[in-house]
Amino acid sequence: PVKLVFVNKMGAFQDVWFFANAKESLKIKSDSWNRRSELGAAAITRANKVRNISSVTQSITLNSGYYPENNNVVFEELMQSNNVWLVKGVEEIPVIVKDSTFNYKNGITDKGINYTVTLDYAFNRTRSL
Repeated sequence: PVKLVFVNKMGAFQDVWFFANAKESLKIKSDSWNRRSELGAAAITRANKVRNISSVTQSITLNSGYYPENNNVVFEELMQSNNVWLVKGVEEIPVIVKDSTFNYKNGITDKGINYTVTLDYAFNRTRSL
């Protein structure tokens, strides 16, 4: 289970638990450039084309599990909140809701009400060497 904490429309902190599958991913922005060629034995083992990583963004996709229909308001407020944190153990990680659409679900047309939310971590990940 993963817990999200957000500021709801009344200005209070509210918790939402996501019990189903969670998938993490990385998005890497990079460019490449040509290094000046050297003469000699080292020139064979040294690459002329070099990759420069400008940013690494980490994302997570969470599935809520099944909630009753009256929790639609909670998920609506989560989608509209500017302040959202992902709680991992004792660490609270600021995240940004990446989704731009919200479809209301009900018990008549949807067998089980399960929401999927995609979140971007609110900081660029430092590159590991």
